[in-house]
Amino acid sequence: MEHADKNIDWDKLLALSDGDLSGEDIMNLTEEEREQLRVAVELKLRIKEEQLLARFPVEEGWKRFQNRPKVHRTIFSYWKMAAAILLLLTSSITVWLFTTKKTQTPQLANYTPSHKAEIRLANGKVLVLCDSAETEKQGIVDIKATNNAVVYAANNASNTTVRVDTLIVPRGNKVSLELSDGTKVTLNAASSLIFPSSFNGNTRSVTLTGEGYFEVNGNENSPFIVQTAGINVKVLGTAFNVNAYDQTIYTTLVNGKVQVATPGKLTVLKPGEQHLYDITDRKEEITKVETPLYTAWQEGIVYFEHSSLLSITKVLSRDYDYDFVFNDKELMDAQFRLEIPHPTSLQLLLDQISRISGNITFTVKNRVVYIDKK
Repeated sequence: MEHADKNIDWDKLLALSDGDLSGEDIMNLTEEEREQLRVAVELKLRIKEEQLLARFPVEEGWKRFQNRPKVHRTIFSYWKMAAAILLLLTSSITVWLFTTKKTQTPQLANYTPSHKAEIRLANGKVLVLCDSAETEKQGIVDIKATNNAVVYAANNASNTTVRVDTLIVPRGNKVSLELSDGTKVTLNAASSLIFPSSFNGNTRSVTLTGEGYFEVNGNENSPFIVQTAGINVKVLGTAFNVNAYDQTIYTTLVNGKVQVATPGKLTVLKPGEQHLYDITDRKEEITKVETPLYTAWQEGIVYFEHSSLLSITKVLSRDYDYDFVFNDKELMDAQFRLEIPHPTSLQLLLDQISRISGNITFTVKNRVVYIDKK
């Protein structure tokens, strides 16, 4: 029998886990290798935690006290022993407190997200996505929901009433959604999607806030339309990403063809092109881009290319449900390139950025990360 790890390049994974990160190397890893790399970096983080959480050796001290030499139990001896023990304990506690204060354990950014994703159904019911699977019948579809995935599957019901549901993905979460027509959507953190439980008629329309990656199931007789605050993106069958977090909306086409509709104008994109639209001044622009930079998030990769620390922290704030405060404002403009499999803990990314910069420190207090120079 062949071993599952036979084709894994362990030397490459070792180099990557030590911080010798190459964007090209990571993108070329197999799924097995990415998983092994994720395990390796998580293990390093756990080891660091255990080292930081070391405490005064109480059990060892008690055993030493129990094995002390026997003494004559006169009244005078008891008083001497009591005084000696009191002095020993006072000295030990003083040394321990002094050492603990000097080496106070720093708080690590290891909190899990404070809220779960949820589906708000048209009938008023709310499905909170959790580890256990849940199935809900709604008209002509069955809704199957788990912690990070939702599927709307057609059933044999005769009721044709179309209901409109809302998927809400808070900070620190990411959810994949399969619509009733087979279209697949990955919603990023701090995003929401309003969509019909099933599609009838000549168009299939959904409304997005935040960011979503769409793989549309083609249907020439019923184009798929993504509506945002400032634009509509119309497709027949394709893969594309829409980022509508801020006043500038980015539509990035991976393959196929999309039509972007802004007030008074229609623009057709080709694969590898990105449409930018500012909803405030209504300016738009089309540029050629490296699409992985804008779609890597839905493949489980953290990817920044010559990005400012301010823009990076905005993304990490959404991804991990933390807030960032720059005590040193000059650090906002510091530039970084970073590509790493998306870890479950923010702390690993903070450590990586600190190593790359050499002069940036992160101090964690509850869900706030304070940024300073060393």
